[in-house]
Amino acid sequence: MGKASTMQVGKPLASIMPTSLDDVARLAKLAVMAGLVIVPKRRRKGDDEEDEQAAEASEENRLIAVATMTILHGMEVGLPPMQALQTITIINGRPLVWSDAVPALLWRAGSA
Repeated sequence: MGKASTMQVGKPLASIMPTSLDDVARLAKLAVMAGLVIVPKRRRKGDDEEDEQAAEASEENRLIAVATMTILHGMEVGLPPMQALQTITIINGRPLVWSDAVPALLWRAGSA
């Protein structure tokens, strides 16, 4: 995301491809802030108000980490960041590709 680029009418659109870990983390943070990353909240018992605020900050950091790992995993298998956020989920610490990304990756590889 380093350098700003302009979009021009009539030109083909290209995916935003981060070129550094900082760029991935910034993109992940934007995705979390926009509500694109939804992960079940961890259950906590007996939180008071201060603990609840700390838990919310911790939860946001966890979501940013999940989004970052999702984008990085997507880049490894050849998915652009936004598509990775929509078609990769992390369950029990394992990234899983699902939905229409599975046949898309197979077709691109010539396996389908």
